[in-house]
Amino acid sequence: MSIEDEIAAVKAAAQKKLQRLRERERKEQQALDQRVIELLRSQHSVLAGQLDTAAREALKTEAAMRSGRAKAARSPAAVLSVDTGGGDGQVHNGGPGGELVP
Repeated sequence: MSIEDEIAAVKAAAQKKLQRLRERERKEQQALDQRVIELLRSQHSVLAGQLDTAAREALKTEAAMRSGRAKAARSPAAVLSVDTGGGDGQVHNGGPGGELVP
């Protein structure tokens, strides 16, 4: 086995170990988050309800913003256009700022 093969094997083993450690940490954090939510609901139900409502509204707002950006990206106004009005002749983004395209 060449040194390059050994290096590749060690890197692969280290990558697998890092993946396992990250997954274990993710699961531990998920369990902790779940426990915090359960305690919050049992000890502070009114606050938990308010936070639940606020979180749902925030998620709806974020989803609407993503949807709006996706629709804007698909609209004809988002297509690149060339300035033909005697301007600088550079390609501009068709968006509201009319930024130069690199």
